[in-house]
Formats: sequence, structure tokens, C-alpha cells
Amino acid sequence: MSQPLGATAAVRARSVVAWQERGFFYDANDARTRLAYGVVEADLGAHTTVGLGLSWQKDHTPMNTGLTRASDGSDLGLPRRRNFASRWSYYKFETAQVFADLKHTFSEDWSLVVNAAVLDETNTFKDAYITGTYNKATQDGLSIRGNAGKGASTQYGVDVFVDGKFPLFSRKHGIGIGANYVDRDSPSFERIGWVLPEQGMAVGLDFDAHSIPEPTMPRMRKNRNRNTRQSGVYGVARWSLADEVTFVTGARSTWFDYEDRNLDTGFINNQYRQDGEITPYAGVIWDFTKRYSLYASYTDIFRVQSDRRQANGQPLDPAIGANYELGLKASSPNERLNASLAVFRIEETNRAQTDPAWPNGMSGETVYINAGEVRSEGFEAELNGEILRGWQWSAGYTYNTTEYLRDRTANGSPSNNEGQSFRSYAPKHMLRLYTTYLLPWAEKRWSVSGGLNAQSATYSSNSGMRARQGDYAILNAGVGYQISEKLSLRLSVSNVFDRIYYRKISTGSGNMYGEPRSVMLTARMKL
Repeated sequence: MSQPLGATAAVRARSVVAWQERGFFYDANDARTRLAYGVVEADLGAHTTVGLGLSWQKDHTPMNTGLTRASDGSDLGLPRRRNFASRWSYYKFETAQVFADLKHTFSEDWSLVVNAAVLDETNTFKDAYITGTYNKATQDGLSIRGNAGKGASTQYGVDVFVDGKFPLFSRKHGIGIGANYVDRDSPSFERIGWVLPEQGMAVGLDFDAHSIPEPTMPRMRKNRNRNTRQSGVYGVARWSLADEVTFVTGARSTWFDYEDRNLDTGFINNQYRQDGEITPYAGVIWDFTKRYSLYASYTDIFRVQSDRRQANGQPLDPAIGANYELGLKASSPNERLNASLAVFRIEETNRAQTDPAWPNGMSGETVYINAGEVRSEGFEAELNGEILRGWQWSAGYTYNTTEYLRDRTANGSPSNNEGQSFRSYAPKHMLRLYTTYLLPWAEKRWSVSGGLNAQSATYSSNSGMRARQGDYAILNAGVGYQISEKLSLRLSVSNVFDRIYYRKISTGSGNMYGEPRSVMLTARMKL
């Protein structure tokens, strides 16, 4: 709901309140979501606007830990309704945010934007589920596992950005300069009094996880805190080299501090600091006609990995790399149809890799080395807009390959990963189609729609096992009716042919079916 406050509308308010409860195609309790959002904006003058807002959301979601596979990697063909988690297993998440902004226009060319926010998050979970891989020959390999825990975080952030234009060599150029700061505390909690008598108990494939009794939620005591502070300054310049050519340059300098402290002893478990790391980027745009433009860009990659430790106890160095992109954009003469084609390559080195000299970890903790090198490349094509009056189309195709360029064993020889895909769960080919058409009769109140999502095969491998999901395509359809200017109805059918597929695959537990056929009737009213 949006409403001006006062006759001049110098003060405005917007608010949203929502509640949702939904079931699932697998055997689980319903999920519940409640949220509220409100913001007040005020004009302090002709050139200044301030805003203050609050958002809150609380989710209660039943657990679905996924199904298992056979020990040889084959699909057990379990029913889609099966859930390996107990019915009482849950995950609760609550978030509250207070935010404010200030926008000021100095002139036609120069403006200032300031954003600040405080974000508080908490989550709790309790579960018991079946895990392992099932040996068809011996009919064993599964057991019960359970857990309970709590997490929390508090984050403070502010961002200041000035944007404007300036003359140089008889041309007008653009520039933007900003600075931001984020401080985040993420405490950990010790679990006290957790007892699940069935923990580790061997079970068969037909065991019903819903028969596991619900234990009492243990007491949680804060015993550890991870603090992350990140600040930076950044800038971007848009150089108008000619009427048709714009050159974009930019960079960010980042300061990063990370500390993992034991709250009982005061001992610092892990600490990392990075000062003034500069990540540049550059690009060029050539509008060689009114309807066609060509662009190229380069961006540095800098990714902190300080939450992972080496065998000597020191945190990992950041992963570094580069992102390259070359693209073409076009529009139809009437600008109702837009098309784009982009070719990309992403290279990254110093990635975290499990230390091959310590495959089982140290003192129960996985240790890492900076050794991984990967590459991702491909292209993406999109077409969006109105191809005929009343007929909207959106189509996209993505081709993407990924590869471990370097991944070594303890003796320095190539591992089984080297030369293989490092994101085997991501399809090489993806096709997305969606269309809507306003039928030409009954005052164009009726509309029909259809969509297709298709992708190539994916797989997951571990210790010589491989789980595979083959190619699949999902067809969706719908019909809508505009009852009045403010009220409409839509009947939608998802997965029309009820295709059975996995949206997530694993060599062990964690295999999750995609949504089966579903029908939904939606009524929308504008107030």
C-alpha cells in the first residue's frame, strides 16, 4: 500500500504485510512465512529526499535432506513423496532490518546518495534424518543422524556515492566516487544437553524417518564470535571519446579484517588482514548505429578465503582472477524487440583446495592449500520483446563449460579432477523460453502463455562414484482473464507432462526431485 501523507505529498509512506503457508509434494509439514515492510519518505526541499524504513521476515521451513542413492551411484527410484527427514525437523530463520537513505541533487549534473542499514539475523534448526549410501547386495549402509543448532549475525553498513558529469576536451564525461563500510559479527553457539538416542543407528531402506521421536531442543551458549570488517573506496569514470564510443574505467580499493575469537578464553583462533587491495575494471561501448552496439569489458577478481585454514594454522590467501566479456546488443526499428549476444571467460587461481597431504584433515578439521586453478567460458544469447502486437517473447540460451586447469595430489601429480568440470552440477546447455499472447477477441481480456526450461545432463562424482541426471525439459502453460481494470485471474500449470527429474544430485544423500505437475489459480487485485 502506498499513500501520500498530507496535501502536498511531501511526505509519503509505503507498507506491505504478507503471510504465506504452503505445502510440499514430499511428506513434510507446511512452511510458514510472515513478513512486514514499511518506509517513509520526505522531501526536505526541492533537491533533498530522505527515507527511513523497516523490514521484518520470519520463516519456518520443514527439513528435506534429500534422498540417497545406491553405493554404485545408480538411482534407487524412490517415490517423489518420500522424505528422509523426520516430520518434526525444521529450520527457522528471522531477519529484521532498519535502513535509511538520503538523496541530494546539487545541480543538473551532480548528485549524492547515502545509504545506511542495520541487519539482524537469527536461525535455529533441529533435525533427524536418514543418511549414507545403500548397498543393494548387502541391503545396508544407511543410518540415522541428527543435529540441532543456532546461528546469528548482526551487520552495520553505510555507503556514500557521488555521481556527476564534467567537461573535458569539448566533451562531457561522467564520474562516480564512493566509499562504504560493513561490520559483521557472527557468533557461534555451543550445544548443551543434546540427546538423540537413535544417533548412528543402522536402518533399512524402508525405514520411516517420521517414526523418530522428537527430542528436546538443547540449550545454546554463545562461545565463539567471527568478526568481519570491510571498507573500501571505489570510482568509475565514463569517458565520451566520441558520439558513438564510451570508455569506462574503474577500480576499488578494499581493506579487510577478519577475526575468529573464542569467547571463553579470549584466544584468537584465526585472524586475517588485507590492506588496500586494488581491483580494477575497464570496458568500452561502441554504438556503431542507432540500433546496434558492441561492448567489451575486463574485471579483476579478488575473493577472500580467510575462513579456511592451512595445515600451519594460517588462513588461506585470497583467490584471484579475471573476468572477460565481449558482447553485441541490438534493437528492432520500433524498439519493441531487443537482442543480445555475449561471450565470456572467467579465470581464477589460488582457489581453496583440500590439502592432499592431509586428506582426512587435522584434529577433525579440513585443511586447505592455495593451489586450485579453474576456467569457465561460454556464451549467452537473449531475445526479449513484442514480436507482434500483443505477442510477447522472452528467449535465452546459455552455453557454459568449466574445467579444473590445475588440481594436484600430495606428490604433485595431476589429480582425477584435473581436466574435468569443476561445476559438474551446472549444465553445459540451458534453454529458456516464455511467451504470452493477448487473444484478439472479447476486448483482449483473455491471454495464454507457455514456457519451456530445458538443460543438458549434469553429474556429481566422488571417490570413483558418479551420479548422473540426464537431459530434461519442463513445459509450463497458463491462461488468464482480465475481469476488470483492477481484478484478474490466472490458471497456471507447471511441469505439464509431469517430468520426473532431480534438481539436485549427489553420490550419497542429498538427491532432491524437481517439482511434479502442479496447478495454481491466482487472483490479483489492485487497490
